[in-house]
Amino acid sequence: MREIAPDGTPFWKEGMANGDTFKIDISEHAVGDKECSGCWGEYPKPCSCGGLIHAEFGDENADGDYWLMYTCDKCGDTSQPEDA
Repeated sequence: MREIAPDGTPFWKEGMANGDTFKIDISEHAVGDKECSGCWGEYPKPCSCGGLIHAEFGDENADGDYWLMYTCDKCGDTSQPEDA
């Protein structure tokens, strides 16, 4: 996994604390911020580990279907949440 984005912002890594910022891809996300401005739509959402699942736009196909990229700010899980 990449550790630092081209602009110097780190990608998620274990041990990040509230207030630290990280990137999933392009947008900057804040650990522990329930109103994270880098998140897509209704995110972040609670993760079963107690952290927050952050999401950002991934891509869109010709039919207008889109997908999101996810990362929990505590456990680092990148799978799609069950309620997504």
